[in-house]
Amino acid sequence: YYLTNHLNGKGDVYSFGILLLELISGLQPITVEPSGER
Repeated sequence: YYLTNHLNGKGDVYSFGILLLELISGLQPITVEPSGER
């Protein structure tokens, strides 16, 4: 969508697949762990 400004079904299928992967694995896509170092 970003490059073409057109929505299509492929993005929906990809998003649904990611959602299923998160549900099955029980993991969040991004895990932020605080660290004392900068």
